[in-house]
Amino acid sequence: MTFMESFAFLNQRQLYLAGLLLFLSVSCSVEQKKVAQEEPAPAAQITPEEIELAGVRLFRDDAGYQVEGQIQNNSPKFTLKEFQFKMVMQDCLDTGVCEILAEDVNTIATNVPAGQSEAFQASPNFGDMPAPKGRLGWHYAVVAAR
Repeated sequence: MTFMESFAFLNQRQLYLAGLLLFLSVSCSVEQKKVAQEEPAPAAQITPEEIELAGVRLFRDDAGYQVEGQIQNNSPKFTLKEFQFKMVMQDCLDTGVCEILAEDVNTIATNVPAGQSEAFQASPNFGDMPAPKGRLGWHYAVVAAR
């Protein structure tokens, strides 16, 4: 039995519909593969190393600790949609030794196009942080971006 003989029971209209469905199925599959190849995975689009912070300022108000500053997106082509901002509060003694009092990571939604910057704000939660015995120190970093 030949290939064509195996479809002899189908009429011309059924063959046309079967061929059309096969064509559309293959076309959709090829298009999905193209899109998957063109769009890099979100994690690979922008890295924390491509993010620069400037003018970061820590202050305290009635709501607790607040942070504000400028974020610069140094990615050559991707828009920064959000980033994770980690802050560490330290108790620094006169001996130069610093002990961690509290840590907090804020996920901050943003929309900064490649090569541009904008202001940001964060409200870290240090509600149960003990009082420092020495000088209060702090540092921060962008730990994730997308």
